[in-house]
Amino acid sequence: MTARDFELTYLARYVKPLADAAATRIAALLKKQPRGAFQQSLLEGPGQARLDARFDFKFDPQRYPARWSYQGRYQFRKHFYPLPGELKAEMDAEETACAIAIDRMPLVKRWVRNLELQPQSSFWLPTATDRSYPDFVAELEDGRLLVIEYKGGDRYSSDDSREKRDIGAVWASASRGRCLFVMVTDAATAGRSVEVQLSSALG
Repeated sequence: MTARDFELTYLARYVKPLADAAATRIAALLKKQPRGAFQQSLLEGPGQARLDARFDFKFDPQRYPARWSYQGRYQFRKHFYPLPGELKAEMDAEETACAIAIDRMPLVKRWVRNLELQPQSSFWLPTATDRSYPDFVAELEDGRLLVIEYKGGDRYSSDDSREKRDIGAVWASASRGRCLFVMVTDAATAGRSVEVQLSSALG
């Protein structure tokens, strides 16, 4: 195993067990009581999502099936793969600007631009009807994982976004401090910059 393989395994160490545990619990809760499921699953007690000790997932350093690669001027220093996939070239494009902010964070060790609709190659969380693929997965210098979903201001308060925030909260709670989830949006909507939103999520 190469050093790069080891680093990738370290990055992805908790992704599959947490997704499995959250998926099983959330799916069961959604079938029984969709409206109150997520809040209940965050409570202490037998209803809370639990972690599975199994680990059988890692990002493959040789497989990153992006439909296209970033072709912009900014040179990403911390992305796990040579180039992020499916990011617009313009530095002021919303998700690209978010990626740049992540890349510049001192506490971020490495990160991945997570790809949509790639269940074998990407990190995903279950929704009521399908899967959610957060936009970014980052490993922090202290070993924690930070999962980031970016939503434009026009979609930040939608039902879909609220569901994804709830799912992320369940997943992060199930990790007992090992993982963090944050949904960020533009500065005008949030009242603070993307950089501040990201930093605030670290606690």
